[in-house]
Amino acid sequence: MASATDVKSAAMTGTVRIDGDTVRIGVTPDRTHVYYLLWRTRSSHPWHSEEFDNRNQAHHRYFALIQEGAEAYLEKRASRVPE
Repeated sequence: MASATDVKSAAMTGTVRIDGDTVRIGVTPDRTHVYYLLWRTRSSHPWHSEEFDNRNQAHHRYFALIQEGAEAYLEKRASRVPE
């Protein structure tokens, strides 16, 4: 049976090895958008921003900031395409 580590590896690489066989899953990274996080610790403090390619990382950071008492906004934006 696949462990949680195997599943996490599959999400990152698109493949997972189970019992000696390689199984390809239909997950491809979606680079058409980024997660934009805007936050500040107090209303009198300046705004900070961060961009994430990974939804889980963005949500983890967002909720961590909220728990610390920060004012935070998270949105999904179209990715910038290099010219």
